[in-house]
Amino acid sequence: SYTIEIPKGYTVEYLPEPLDIKGEDFEYNAKFELKDGKIIFTDGYKRYKRIIPPEHYPKYMKFHKQILDYTSKSIILKK
Repeated sequence: SYTIEIPKGYTVEYLPEPLDIKGEDFEYNAKFELKDGKIIFTDGYKRYKRIIPPEHYPKYMKFHKQILDYTSKSIILKK
């Protein structure tokens, strides 16, 4: 997890909604929380198979794209 302390005089205007993805071979969940003047980001990744079958590869790549998109989202603070 990562913690970001909100500077004095700022408020959180936007935090991304939690993400929960479950597939046959993998799982990922992540969330941003506001707690005690801090933004806390937590995530978890599970891969159920060491080798992803070729026929599951397109879903696996889509899964990773969703993770990249989510972790690239912005947090918006307002003064």
